[in-house]
Amino acid sequence: MGTARASAREARLSAFCQARFSFLTDTIIKVQALLKPPSAASAGALEKETNLPSFIRNPQDFWSGVIFLIFGLAAVIIGNDYAMGSAGRMGPAYFPTALGSLLAVIGAVSLVRSFIRHGEPIGRFAIKNLLLVTAAVLLFGLLMRGAGLLIATVVLVMLSGYASIKFKVLPFLAVAVGMAVFCILVFVVGLGLPMPIFGSWFGF
Repeated sequence: MGTARASAREARLSAFCQARFSFLTDTIIKVQALLKPPSAASAGALEKETNLPSFIRNPQDFWSGVIFLIFGLAAVIIGNDYAMGSAGRMGPAYFPTALGSLLAVIGAVSLVRSFIRHGEPIGRFAIKNLLLVTAAVLLFGLLMRGAGLLIATVVLVMLSGYASIKFKVLPFLAVAVGMAVFCILVFVVGLGLPMPIFGSWFGF
């Protein structure tokens, strides 16, 4: 009787150990499957799921075209609420409408080109460069009245150029000065817009 009980106890213990061992083995196999890198087929399937549709061959041109179109059309629509004026006597809507129309055309061309030409996928989002360009535009608006068009344009070009990996002080400074002179000749001398070349900080 005692031998039978011992045998039954050993059988239950053996079954319990086998069950625990099987559970442990299954767990290890599942963990290894999770840690194992995906195969080429699964990686390709994942890439197809996350990519744009196949008819969009150049994602960079596609998204830049969409952004240009949105901002350009928004400027044109907002400008419709103000007086247009003429080239010699610009109204408040003239410059935003002209710039918005040009931006929308560039966006449309970029959008069409994204369906024709092959291009690389979009890389990492450059937060630092975006902040530098945004700060340059804001500083241009803040410096226009106090420092004037000349200094505001130089600051705009230099600060936004600093976001480029090809930034060098002397070449970008030459471009900034040339751009400032060009803006003065076109907007102040040519069109007669009331933009101070040197602002109130310099006693003008």
